[in-house]
Amino acid sequence: MVKVLFLMVFSSLLFGELTLKQAMIQTENDADFRTDRDYTYGSEIGVLLQKDPSTYISLSVAHQMFTPNDFDKEDVDLSKERPYAGYMYVGGGYHKVQGEVLESYNLQIGFVGESVKMDEVQKIIHSIIGSPEPKGWEEQIGDELIVQINYQKKYYQQLKQIGSFKQSVVYYGGFDLGNASTKVSLGCFYSFGNKKREDFGVSRIDYKSYNTIPLQDADPKKKTHSYSVNFWIEPIGVVRDIFLDGNSFKESRSVEKNSFVLKGGFGLSYRYGAWSVEYVRTYSTKEFKTQSYYHSYGSFLVGYNF
Repeated sequence: MVKVLFLMVFSSLLFGELTLKQAMIQTENDADFRTDRDYTYGSEIGVLLQKDPSTYISLSVAHQMFTPNDFDKEDVDLSKERPYAGYMYVGGGYHKVQGEVLESYNLQIGFVGESVKMDEVQKIIHSIIGSPEPKGWEEQIGDELIVQINYQKKYYQQLKQIGSFKQSVVYYGGFDLGNASTKVSLGCFYSFGNKKREDFGVSRIDYKSYNTIPLQDADPKKKTHSYSVNFWIEPIGVVRDIFLDGNSFKESRSVEKNSFVLKGGFGLSYRYGAWSVEYVRTYSTKEFKTQSYYHSYGSFLVGYNF
C-alpha cells in the first residue's frame, strides 16, 4: 500500500499540471482550557494543489507535543502518566472528489523522540510566558522513524433548510495504519449557517484527510460573508498509539491505553472571499487506564483560497 500511495502522489506531482488552490496554517493548544497536559500543543502548515476538477494533492509539515499532567513536579509517578513525546512529520495526500464523496489517502513520514527537540520548544515557551519549567523530558519516548498511512472516505449531504439557514452533514469513516497509530474510526460532522457549506468539514491536526477540499461545484472565492456553527462526534477503536504504548522496537515509558475512545466537539467558521477562519474545541474521553480526567484542547486555522 505504501508503494501505491507513493505512486499516486508523486506521479501526480511529476507528470500532472498542478495548480495551487489553498494554503493554511493551523495551531492547537489546550491553554484556552487553562491546562498544559496530554496533547498540549501542535502546529501545521499545508498547501492543497489541484490536478484536475476532481483530483487534489496535499502537502504539509507538522509537529505535536505530548506531556504528562504534573510535568512541573520532581516526584511524578510516570508509570501512571502519559509519557513525554515530541512528533514531527511531513505529509502527502491524494484526494479524489466524486460528486459529494471524498476519498483520501495520506502518507506521513517523520520522527518521534529526542531528535525532534520538543523539550527545548516547551522550555523556551514556558520561560517566555513565565510558566514553571517542565521536568521529566529525559524520560521521553525514544527516537523512532515513523511511517504512517491513513485512509478516509467522506459523504456530504445537504439537509433541509431551516428558515433562511442552511444545514449539512458529513458522514465519514477510515483507518490509520503505522507505527505511530493504528486505529479505526467513524464520524459525523454537522454544520448550520447562513450559507451552504461547500467543503467536507473542518480540519484538525490529526491522522486524517485534508478536510477543506471543496465540493466539485463549489466556488471557494465567492465575495460573500458566510458563517456556521459546527458539531462533530467520532468513536475510535485503538489498536496502537505510540504516544501511549511507547516505542515499537525498544523499551520506553508507556501506559495502558483504552481500546475505545470517543471524541467530539463544536466550533465556529467564518469565510469571506478567499479567506477562511475556523475554531474548533475538541473533547476526548479517557485515553488510558490511569487517566483521572477528560482532556480538551482548541484548534485555530487560517486559510486562503487561490
